[in-house]
Amino acid sequence: MKPKQRKIESEIRLAFSSLFLPVTAILMGLAIYVGYVVGEPQPPPQQKQQQQAAPQAKPAPPRPAQASLPSWPESHRFDYGTPAPEEGTAHQRQLAASEAAKDQARLRKAFDQVRDADPAIRASAAECLGANPNASAESALIPLLSSDPDAKVREAAARSLAAFEPPSAPIWRVLLASIEDKSADVQSMSIQVLQALLSNREPRDPYALWMRQEIRALQASPALPEPVRESLQVLLVGEDNAQR
Repeated sequence: MKPKQRKIESEIRLAFSSLFLPVTAILMGLAIYVGYVVGEPQPPPQQKQQQQAAPQAKPAPPRPAQASLPSWPESHRFDYGTPAPEEGTAHQRQLAASEAAKDQARLRKAFDQVRDADPAIRASAAECLGANPNASAESALIPLLSSDPDAKVREAAARSLAAFEPPSAPIWRVLLASIEDKSADVQSMSIQVLQALLSNREPRDPYALWMRQEIRALQASPALPEPVRESLQVLLVGEDNAQR
C-alpha cells in the first residue's frame, strides 16, 4: 500500500473514531428522553389489552359540606305519643276481657235495679238494658213498659226496645198497647219506636202487615184521643206498597 493511501485511511479512521462518541451520546440521550420524559414504558400487549378492557372507576364527586340544622324549641316539637300495642297482643286481650267483665257487671246491676224503689234508677236501668239487647233484657223491659207506675220509666223502656232488631211478637204487642198509655210522652215514644221498626221491614213482611191491621183497628176505637189517632197515620205509610 502506498504511503499516501495509508495516510488517507488513517485520517478516515480518526474521523470515525472522533464521531463515535458524540453519536453514541446523542442516541443514549434520545433513548432516555423517549423512555422517561415523553412517556412511561409500554406494558406488554397482553397486559395492555387487560388494562383497556377493565373499566376505570370515575372518581367520586366531593361531598358538600352538611349545614347544621337549627334545633327546635321544646314548645314546637311534635309529640307522637306512645305507640299502640299490636293487634292481638296479650295487652289488648286483657283490655277486651276487662271491658267485657265491666259490661257484664253493669248488666247484672241493671237487672237488680229494675226493681229499685227510685224511679230514676229504674229508668237508668232500662237504658242500660237497651244497650245490651238480648232475651233477658227483653223479658225485663216489657214489664217496665206495660206496668211500671212511673211514666219516665215506661218512656225509657219504650226507647230501649227500639234496639231489638228484629223485634219479637211480644215487643210489637207491648208497643202497640202503649199507644193508649195515659202519658202523652209514652204514647209519642211508642209511636216513634214503632215507626222506626216498621221502616226496617219489607212492605209484605208478616209482622208489618199484622201491625198495620192492628193500627187500623186501633184508629177506629172511639176511646182513642184524636191527636193520637192522627199520629198513627205515619205508621201506615207503607200500607199502599204492601197491597200492590
